[in-house]
Amino acid sequence: MKLLDGLRVQGEVVFTVLSREPNEHEMFELLCGYPPRRLLRQQRVANLITNTGRSDITSRIINGAAVTIPGWIAVTQTAIVPAATDTTLTGETARKANSTVAVLSTYYSRFVSTFTSADLGAVTVTGAGLFTAAAVGSMWAIVSTSVAKAASDSLVVEWRIQTLAS
Repeated sequence: MKLLDGLRVQGEVVFTVLSREPNEHEMFELLCGYPPRRLLRQQRVANLITNTGRSDITSRIINGAAVTIPGWIAVTQTAIVPAATDTTLTGETARKANSTVAVLSTYYSRFVSTFTSADLGAVTVTGAGLFTAAAVGSMWAIVSTSVAKAASDSLVVEWRIQTLAS
């Protein structure tokens, strides 16, 4: 019997563009699934768990090893094609610490970073990565997207990772 038979790790990233920076109440609404009043657009994209992310998760399961949990989300304006072997985010534009790291149920984790107008001006974000450190670090997951943000807008990036039995 294989210990990990049927175990799958998958995730999605929700990109939300808001006019201005969200306050605590708006972030609460957003994270509870209610659209804030200043919602301009929202996009959900399936992500790719990298080999590094899969290895860290497996090390935790098999060995009980202490692994560093992702604490940062980075974005890029460079067009990318995600691959399981990726370890960096090509053309990284900005990286922010997660404002929220939460285990929402036994099998579901959420990582959230907000990029304000001070972090990013008017840009089109074309990809993102989930990292374990403020600089370099292991990239657990990567995603390709196309989300436009005006100079005064904020971009909330919510990464959701779920472990499923097939």
